[in-house]
Amino acid sequence: MRGRAELWEQVVEQLDAGIVLVNRLLTVTYRNPWMARTPGLAADRVEGRSLGEAFPRLSDDGALDRLKSVVEQGVPVTFSHAFHRGLFPLREPWPDTDAPFYQEVKSLSLRKGEETEGAVLLVYDVTALALREFTLTEAARQLRLLREEMALMRGEMALQAPSLDKILALLEGAP
Repeated sequence: MRGRAELWEQVVEQLDAGIVLVNRLLTVTYRNPWMARTPGLAADRVEGRSLGEAFPRLSDDGALDRLKSVVEQGVPVTFSHAFHRGLFPLREPWPDTDAPFYQEVKSLSLRKGEETEGAVLLVYDVTALALREFTLTEAARQLRLLREEMALMRGEMALQAPSLDKILALLEGAP
């Protein structure tokens, strides 16, 4: 049987998520094939460059500063798709669309003993989850509007109820 390192390499190479390794200076030292394929950026535009230079969107909203805290303080960071939709320029695999993926990015420090050597960024495609959330949110909004409309109708019917009772009483011959 192959060694553990070979097996891990195979897992990383076939993983359906992005992996980016950076050193203490936030220079990209590695990205797995998924992360190389999905943004479609050439290796020389990413590897050996600073994270902010390779992926400029990380400079927006303080994401790069939060990633610095991962290597400086060992504090893990998660970027939710709800607040940071496109930190990486990932694209849908269909050639006729430019719609970005909804991403969740997790970053953990890489340590050797007490010393932090860098960080790993794990990039997950959560597009299907995000689209389901949007659909459910819209359905909940429409349901709320329908409930409000029904409450108004119920109120209008309550106002008309005494008149209906009088009409029924007249039809039945009551005074």
